[in-house]
Amino acid sequence: KGEKAIAILAPKGEYTGEDGITRNNFVIKNVFDVKQTYGKELRRRKPAPVRVVVKALMANCPIPVVTSDKVKDAQFESTPYQIAVNRDQSPESKLNAIAREYAKTYNMGEFVAQCAANIVCYRYGVNPTPIEQIPEKATLADPAKQKSLLGFMKTAATELSEHIDRQLQAERQRKQEER
Repeated sequence: KGEKAIAILAPKGEYTGEDGITRNNFVIKNVFDVKQTYGKELRRRKPAPVRVVVKALMANCPIPVVTSDKVKDAQFESTPYQIAVNRDQSPESKLNAIAREYAKTYNMGEFVAQCAANIVCYRYGVNPTPIEQIPEKATLADPAKQKSLLGFMKTAATELSEHIDRQLQAERQRKQEER
């Protein structure tokens, strides 16, 4: 209330003039900048601790995750079909390593897998692993190939994030029912 609107010209269809040329019709619309609006404050949920996020990721994961002392951080194994993760590392490292190895199952290479893992880490408040240099293969690729790589990153990161979110929500509901 009390804010001044901004007048803009908004397109409103086309018309054909007497000379046979098609032109656009415009009308004046009054709009407000989003900073001029207000509403009920959104309730923000506290982010889950990283160890809980890792537990959610490992629970019912599309690719089974097993602990092992034989791998450095994590490694995807095609036989048996699983991701082996070293138990003696921080939850942040586990999240990054499992997400990276999961993304590798898309057969898209180390760089794209690490990018997808960084997206997942960022989503859950974990510092992503720095990537020192973009491989020449990615920078010199044609735009369609680059778009494809970005699509793979997004798909892998989205799948993992949705899985984690479902598991976290199920755990919240279970705890509420116990109360």
